[in-house]
Amino acid sequence: PRQPLRIQLYASLDGSVELLPGLSLEGEYQANIYDTFSNSVPAMSLLPHVRTDVVKYLTKGRYGFSNLMGVYRARLAPTLFGEIKAGYLENMYAGVGAQLLWRPDDERWSLGADIYQVWKRNFDRLFGLRHYHVLTGHVTLYYRSPWDGLNINVHVGRYLAGDYGATFEVSRRFMTDVEVGAYVTFTNVPFKKFGEGSFDKGIFVRVPLEALLPFSTQSSYNLYLPSLTRDGGQRLIGDDSLYADTMRTSYDEITRHGEKAISP
Repeated sequence: PRQPLRIQLYASLDGSVELLPGLSLEGEYQANIYDTFSNSVPAMSLLPHVRTDVVKYLTKGRYGFSNLMGVYRARLAPTLFGEIKAGYLENMYAGVGAQLLWRPDDERWSLGADIYQVWKRNFDRLFGLRHYHVLTGHVTLYYRSPWDGLNINVHVGRYLAGDYGATFEVSRRFMTDVEVGAYVTFTNVPFKKFGEGSFDKGIFVRVPLEALLPFSTQSSYNLYLPSLTRDGGQRLIGDDSLYADTMRTSYDEITRHGEKAISP
């Protein structure tokens, strides 16, 4: 509260190795260069500290793995995709879990489900685990509307603090493929127990790097700006990554970019 602006500059090395068809080992190692986290205020949350300990991971884990996991992806049917993950899934959590995605052709909607058993990682972001663990998962409806590039996602399930509720996301995707949106999450945690802010909300921006770089790339820059970091309504980072992974080859995406195709 006294110093709301924090800055960190770090370098990262990430990569993946395909061990077998569909089975890969993926990881990212980060090294801190400069930060201003030394005078942080301790979290006083009444809920399990599933996110408010994030600064401890950034100070005590200045050199560590952002993720290191085995991933198996498969196309179970023409419109059904599956994924299993195990290992260090993100900065704060390790565990094992699975996703399913039903993505019908020639439809604007998709339906996904995920479930993960996760353990909180040690603050040094190496290989140790803390005592806190939780089963988390959601069922998600994705809808890409025909109106002005508006997209709507609804996630319903159990969050990292053991609370139950729903997250609503609305975004607009422009012709440049830049996407801007907002989200809000309500769970069974009372506003008073949640703490300052009463419930989780924020905005996000996704910028494809194709138009900004002198070479072809499918990478993008994703910026999430929550109003503040609390523990209620928090999801595992990348819990529904299968939807994004299958986006580029989906029927809807190919149709959307059809006008950009150049005939010989």
